[in-house]
Amino acid sequence: MKYIFILLFCTILSCNDNMTQQEMQSKLKGRMEEYLNNDPKKDHSKIAFEAKDVAFFKEKDVYVCEFTVHMKNQPGQKKI
Repeated sequence: MKYIFILLFCTILSCNDNMTQQEMQSKLKGRMEEYLNNDPKKDHSKIAFEAKDVAFFKEKDVYVCEFTVHMKNQPGQKKI
């Protein structure tokens, strides 16, 4: 399931060919964090996600990405 999300984000960003590698890396991490932290199916009062790193390369029409994500409890919550 993780790879479905990764492929989705990379496909959305595939039309930005004029970005530098650092800009693309920053944008991919931001989009992944936005997706993980704004999913209406998750209780965000208890848990938060932070994209730490992304490794990616461009194929013909899409980017293939692998994210390192840090999941943490919100302050005052029990540890998972």
